[in-house]
Amino acid sequence: MTRLTRADLDALPSYVPGRSVAEVVRELGIAEAIKLASNEVPFGPLPGVPEAIAEAVGQSHRYPDMGVVALRDKLAGWLGVDADRVVTGGGSVALAEHLAKATCLPGDEIVYSWRSFEA
Repeated sequence: MTRLTRADLDALPSYVPGRSVAEVVRELGIAEAIKLASNEVPFGPLPGVPEAIAEAVGQSHRYPDMGVVALRDKLAGWLGVDADRVVTGGGSVALAEHLAKATCLPGDEIVYSWRSFEA
């Protein structure tokens, strides 16, 4: 059989999710717990979010604003800077990657703390 991925990837450890709320409650013998990890929140979406999602569905047949112009303009106004100074990305790892690509050359090294943005 031909491999589809690099062989050295087999040595990477598998993701192990954190304990569930039910496990913590049972283990600690408490009545309830709130999970504050795994990008979850216990309170549901903020007010207005379901409506904004429903409105956005009506435009899902169109490409999004790839330059994120409206958001960058609004943030720039709020921060009192030019929109050219506002950068957006798909999360903090993507922004760290953009920063590294904009400032580093081949052969440069980056130091980061463990467990951090190793992606």
